[in-house]
Amino acid sequence: MQKTSNHVMAALLCLSWAFGAAVHTAAGQIVVGSWNIAQLRGDFDAIEEVLAEASADPYPGFTAPVAVWVFQEVDTDNVEDLHSLLGPQYSQGTYTSSNEDNYGGAQAMFYRSDLIVEVVSGHDDQYTGAGRRSDRWQVRLLGSNPVCDFYIYSSHLKASTGSANQEERREGVEWLLGNAEELPAGACVIYAGDYNIYNNGEPAYELLVSDGPMRAIDPYGNGSWSGEDNAYKHTQSPRASAGGGLIGGSLDDRFDFQLFNEAMQDGVGIDYIDGTLRPLGNDGNHYDVAINDGPNSYFAGNTPRSNSLADALHDASDHLPVLAAYTQPAVLSCVLQPILDPVIVGGLIDVLLTVDNAVDVQIPQAGAPLNWTATGTGMLDGVVESGSVSSSASPSLVSLSIPATAVGVTTGQMTIDSPDQGTQQVPAVLETTGTVLRHSVPSFSSLNDENFRVFTFQFDADSGVHPISVDLFNYGYESLQARLDFDDIESPEAPYAFVGAAASDLGAGSISIPFTFDTTGAAPGVYVENLTVSTSDEDLSGEQSDSIMLVLSVEVIEVPSCEGDFSGDGRTDVQDLLFVIENWGVAYDIEDLLLVISDWDCQQV
Repeated sequence: MQKTSNHVMAALLCLSWAFGAAVHTAAGQIVVGSWNIAQLRGDFDAIEEVLAEASADPYPGFTAPVAVWVFQEVDTDNVEDLHSLLGPQYSQGTYTSSNEDNYGGAQAMFYRSDLIVEVVSGHDDQYTGAGRRSDRWQVRLLGSNPVCDFYIYSSHLKASTGSANQEERREGVEWLLGNAEELPAGACVIYAGDYNIYNNGEPAYELLVSDGPMRAIDPYGNGSWSGEDNAYKHTQSPRASAGGGLIGGSLDDRFDFQLFNEAMQDGVGIDYIDGTLRPLGNDGNHYDVAINDGPNSYFAGNTPRSNSLADALHDASDHLPVLAAYTQPAVLSCVLQPILDPVIVGGLIDVLLTVDNAVDVQIPQAGAPLNWTATGTGMLDGVVESGSVSSSASPSLVSLSIPATAVGVTTGQMTIDSPDQGTQQVPAVLETTGTVLRHSVPSFSSLNDENFRVFTFQFDADSGVHPISVDLFNYGYESLQARLDFDDIESPEAPYAFVGAAASDLGAGSISIPFTFDTTGAAPGVYVENLTVSTSDEDLSGEQSDSIMLVLSVEVIEVPSCEGDFSGDGRTDVQDLLFVIENWGVAYDIEDLLLVISDWDCQQV
């Protein structure tokens, strides 16, 4: 993979990282295979079985189709047959041959077109000795965004022992590494093929793994691969005797390699998965014998399947395929929770950032970790967060509390990025919008901010219980102002009484604060009560309490009587004059008549 600057919530299925673990098929897993197919001199049915088993091999704890195959010793007229054996799910990579059919055949590459696409412009081939050329292909994960590439070399170096042959192999490696050093910085490279190197002391191998910008890393380490203790590393030959153009000699050499550069072991993007390199079908128990000599135990607990594969490998080629699995790059999935409720200025805007690694893998080791950074702008200005999410971990949850400083609709952006090359779906820019309200304004008027007011009333003495109502407003209310809660009022003394209850969410309009005043037995005079009205903003972040002063003033007045009201109708008028005249001399005289006249038009209220 060429690691360019790269950057979604997933439920990940974790499998046991061991032989015998439950096996599931993983769409999108990266498995690379390399095989010297000996110019297709082997049995086609056997070759087809080997190819099928390579894509169904549960060895690393999961099965996945081989995403990229590179083959050595592919003559020009082998390409079509080889493609047919692989099946239509594979596409053919760029194939070139410069008279290489006469020198053991050229290199070929095929890839799963549902997982991989070739970048044709990245193909190159170069002379590496013995009439052979190594090929380089640039492949890209299908649908990757940003693009996620890696390079794979297939080589077939000079065979046989002797210092001259060793030197020709060393020169081939020198040319190979020189070509790789011309790739862009950070490029991910796999070195595969039949190197014909006999031991770890050969100059070609020492050059491969020596310090340098594109040095190869051997998953087995740089130690010896000779002898029975290293039988599990051997790839040539699965046959004890030659036949049908295939070389014998039994399994005692490691000629076939799959190595990679340091960029494939840096913990990010596409990396080699430890423990997944293996020669297909080699159970480690067939040193210096044919691979099908006696029972084979490659598939743990399934000897019949192991034996069938061993027979197929024996008949297919004089080399074993070498397989290895690589991590999928991390995939960013992130959500910035929208602000559902407004807040009041001075309060806190709560935002939840969720960052997840949505890489689709079967086991944790098969997905690269997501290292992420988050930088805010707008109302989130100054917010800087970071974290890491492995392929099997729960999402990172980051709670942010942002002070609300300005009234109005406010917007914030969060840019989620990754410092790691290869990370997918980066950068992501998320946006959230919220509303910030001003505080409510308690008032006794809808026209003015009136926080003190005297309300006056007048009642006759002994006229009973009288209701009193005072209106409370949320002055200036509109959509960017908090609603008003009437929380409480100071308890008045008798003859006053508060007869209401708390009220909430006053926007437009008003609420009534009800009282009563009982005149029964109240002496004439003025009754004044100073009362504190307690209010607050509606129940939102940033709410504050407030209070305003209410003064109630009631004058109790004594009702005067009409002295000239002899008829008893509460008035002094002509009825009283007639009443006195009618009863003249019996109970009433001139003084009563004069009283009516002096009290004329009196009316008892």
